[in-house]
Amino acid sequence: MRFEEMFGGAEWIGAPEGSGYIAIRDRFSARKGEKAIIRILGFGHFVLFINGSRAHDELFLPLCTNYENVERKGVPTDEEMATRCYVSEFDISHLLCDGENSVAVLLGGGWYTGSDTFAGATQGAFGEPKVCYRINVGDREHFSSESAKFSPYFVEKSEYNAGEVYDFEKCGMEIVEKDFDDSEWQNACAVRPLQTDYLFSDCPCDRVIREIIPTVSEKGVYDAGVNLTGYPVLISNGGDVEVTVSEEILDSGFLDPEHRQYQYLIFKNTKKGQRLFPLFTWLGFRYFTVNGDACVESVHETHADVKVTSSFDSDNEVLNWIYRTFVHTMLSNMHEGMPSDCPHLERRGYTGDGQITCPAVFRTLGAKAFYEKWIEDIFDCQDRRTGHVQNTAPYTSSGGGPGGWGIAIVKVPYEFWKYYGDDAPARRGFDGMLAYLEFLEYMSDHGLVTRTIPKTAWCLGEWSLPDLVPEVPAAFVNTYFYIKAMQMCIEMGEAFGRSGDVAHLYDRIQYRKSVMEAAYFENFPKYGIGSHFVGGVQGADAFALDIGLGNENTVSAFVSRYEKIDAPDTGIFGTEVVIRMLFKYGRGDIALKLLTADTPRGFGAWKKAGATTFWEYWSKPSRSLSHPMFGSVVASFFDDILGIKQCDGSYGYEKITVSPANIPGLDRASGSIETPKGIISVSYARNKDGSLDVKVDLPLGVELVE
Repeated sequence: MRFEEMFGGAEWIGAPEGSGYIAIRDRFSARKGEKAIIRILGFGHFVLFINGSRAHDELFLPLCTNYENVERKGVPTDEEMATRCYVSEFDISHLLCDGENSVAVLLGGGWYTGSDTFAGATQGAFGEPKVCYRINVGDREHFSSESAKFSPYFVEKSEYNAGEVYDFEKCGMEIVEKDFDDSEWQNACAVRPLQTDYLFSDCPCDRVIREIIPTVSEKGVYDAGVNLTGYPVLISNGGDVEVTVSEEILDSGFLDPEHRQYQYLIFKNTKKGQRLFPLFTWLGFRYFTVNGDACVESVHETHADVKVTSSFDSDNEVLNWIYRTFVHTMLSNMHEGMPSDCPHLERRGYTGDGQITCPAVFRTLGAKAFYEKWIEDIFDCQDRRTGHVQNTAPYTSSGGGPGGWGIAIVKVPYEFWKYYGDDAPARRGFDGMLAYLEFLEYMSDHGLVTRTIPKTAWCLGEWSLPDLVPEVPAAFVNTYFYIKAMQMCIEMGEAFGRSGDVAHLYDRIQYRKSVMEAAYFENFPKYGIGSHFVGGVQGADAFALDIGLGNENTVSAFVSRYEKIDAPDTGIFGTEVVIRMLFKYGRGDIALKLLTADTPRGFGAWKKAGATTFWEYWSKPSRSLSHPMFGSVVASFFDDILGIKQCDGSYGYEKITVSPANIPGLDRASGSIETPKGIISVSYARNKDGSLDVKVDLPLGVELVE
């Protein structure tokens, strides 16, 4: 939608360049009881008040996107990406009074205004704070214009991925009140409008999900009980107050400085009784301290208002912990319509993390509307000229690879279609998927995907491997993902009536397979170890088997290797593939061993260490302790452990089979997923003869195929 269609006669308004973060005040006439709707878009983040009352409970608006094409730090100027902005609309009828009504908009930091806090992960700013709005009252309209007033206010610093500094010396929240005297404020300036598409979205926004009363130690360290996203809420007794957070504490009981992740909250010149919390950002933490005279009221846990729509329980506590911890870690990384890699250091919608976890997300959370929005971000972040898909969506300068990251443009819409039965996003983006395949073709040497665009820093294959040492070649992993993408495109093309557009992919797949076999296949039958790819290291055989490479000896070699290994040797991609392939070949016992390993690495080791969120690396990193990517294995809890699988050609769970894996040592399991047809529940318990007594509860419209 064009700006004029969305906002009519409104102007983008702000302050002279360099004014910092500002508050906007305006007035309009109304009668109590009239119907009134406001459309509003403010950058970086905005909070709207009508007559002194907050007009919405959504946090950190607007949703983050590729807002507009402007030159900004870290963004290649030779790539052409699409843009969009999501507009908020609120019913403010209940807030009106007779006569003059006030509008107050507080503008702080956000994705739009950028952040330079984390070295090497710069989010270049689109621009400075600004706002536009359109108010419909009865049959009348009021628009943002230069007649509104602005002033710098108490937000001194607001960094998107780090924290905020507030200084209340000049003013406090009284500036939002209806009768506040703004006669000393200056008139707003008309500022540069955004050349972009203006849209509405039903994507779940961030909200306060729950309030937690933290415990406090003798050393004055507060503990929220779990690693989470949100912020402490304080009541000041006056003066300066500083909050320091960390994901971890030292053996001494004090905050671990390595896990502060550059975060901070500072409140200057506070008044007695003043309630203190950030307006425009969240923090990722479990522990915190308060320096200054203030009481801790609670901790607000905040993330996208996405519901948990699944359940899982078993007689293995590590499996139960994996399920619960994945759900919590994933929710902690769902903000502003973007599934992030971590909720603090980078806060980026890494396409690699997003594509590998999406099947697990769809099975566990009511995330359909959230991912509909993020799929559009992925489409927007494709270069229209080369087909290159960025490593993050929405885009910012970042590292990644041409296979495991870019495949998100194919895999996320594909998995969305498979799970929800909704093919609209995949159909809409299908031409872009084919363009991405051509990009990978161009980025190949002698049949292997070996490079990416020159301006991209990295050409990764796998990531977050044990000891961070990649043995499986990047070209092997990237070519695996290229073949996977072609296989998915063939299935979609044939289902969407576009067989002619994918007919050439059959031969291309066979050629790529032959190249991979020639480059990486090793046959050593005389040693009795079967036929490996790349020596079987770091899940190489599983990658090969997943795309139809190898033979019976490869299966034996793959199984034999993981029989002998006590913990995962894989990174964010290979871990999921290895677990899935072990279940496919009937070795759920080995999968269970790897999933529950507690030494020297593995999910069991994380549980043993007291983790409440997944870590970025198998060994405790000095970086993030809140990365959901390894939780991709949770999809197998439902597909394999409980055995809920769709039949070939079924979409949206129209036809399923239920065949739980009979895993020695796992005698009881139960769980449920919410499908478009309703809730599917499966439970089993082991009989004395070793067989499983399976119970299935299906909604109407789901056919169980024996």
